[in-house]
Amino acid sequence: MASNSVEIIGLLSENNLKEGSYEKNGRKNDYISGSVTVKVVQKIGAAEKVLEIPVHVFANKLKKDGVSDNPAYKSWKEVSGYTSIAAAGGEDKADAVRITGQLAMNEYYGRDNRFISFPQVKGSFIRKIRKDDMKMGAIFEYDGMIRQTCNEVDSQGVETGRLRINMCIPQWGGLVDVMPFYVESPKAIDFIMDNWKPRDTVPFRGKLNFSTKTETKLIETAFGEPEEKTTTTSISELIITGGDFPLESGYEFSMIEEGLRKRDEKLAAEKERTRTAPKTRKAPATDASSLGF
Repeated sequence: MASNSVEIIGLLSENNLKEGSYEKNGRKNDYISGSVTVKVVQKIGAAEKVLEIPVHVFANKLKKDGVSDNPAYKSWKEVSGYTSIAAAGGEDKADAVRITGQLAMNEYYGRDNRFISFPQVKGSFIRKIRKDDMKMGAIFEYDGMIRQTCNEVDSQGVETGRLRINMCIPQWGGLVDVMPFYVESPKAIDFIMDNWKPRDTVPFRGKLNFSTKTETKLIETAFGEPEEKTTTTSISELIITGGDFPLESGYEFSMIEEGLRKRDEKLAAEKERTRTAPKTRKAPATDASSLGF
């Protein structure tokens, strides 16, 4: 089975970590939480992309035994001594970093009761590296159980030429995320359509595309010149660039089913909390995929 991990190598762009503490069973617990952002420039397909990747962090100072030091906490605490692009006012004096972590879905209901879902990175460890040793990249390696494959379509219902694969990815606590991955290479799509099918556990690897897309449109008016309107959209995509035949010994389907059931319960509780909460503002929305097989 794959390591199910993410590796990000790039320049520290922003540091938004903070330290705090809470009490549990009469004991004070120190922690670090927040996020860092890493700038990565990497080629995805034929295009070179400039990525700004937020990495979400939570680390207790001590392990669960309440005695042993948590090396992850020490790792993130050292970031206070790192120099970010934002702090330096440019890239020349910013530190290069290597981060390891995992993928997870951020899922919730907006104030208008619409489901919002997108992948994010949860950081495990970070360390500073020499800029001379920095080979920028944001990559992942995973095993997942295929839930569904379909041709991607745009907002007008036109096929984009990419394949979308909804994968079941086991997480901590027995939960299972339904995570979308995309395949752009025609050769890779042909292999997948010939060899992968729903309920297969498959090994794959790929690249993060956490970037922005800017589009400019001309809007016709009743008279005068057309109005130029520019919109910038944030992209959080996982692009599969390689893989192999299904594993002979993969995830048990009963385990995946139970994880999906727990996910359903968690989302139902979240939906109810949102429904009964005082309404203040609306959140952007995307459509939800069905949760079962």
